[in-house]
Amino acid sequence: MRLFDWEDWSIDIGASDIAYMMAMLWYPDLRRRAERSLQDVYHAELLARGVSTYDRQALHDDYRLSVLLLLFRPIGRQR
Repeated sequence: MRLFDWEDWSIDIGASDIAYMMAMLWYPDLRRRAERSLQDVYHAELLARGVSTYDRQALHDDYRLSVLLLLFRPIGRQR
């Protein structure tokens, strides 16, 4: 079985998925406790799957940029 969520699909940096989950859906106290370790796990998985040109600092920078861009998402959805 496969499940595809096409509600809000886009081609974007990978960190935007974890940024959306953590920055938009988690309470701040949970985010403070788990954000760094989840990014570490995410980066380790990228390395395990053969991504070798994306260092941990780049992931952190992309995550922070994604969070910033997510702040403007509701403005872009105005009709």
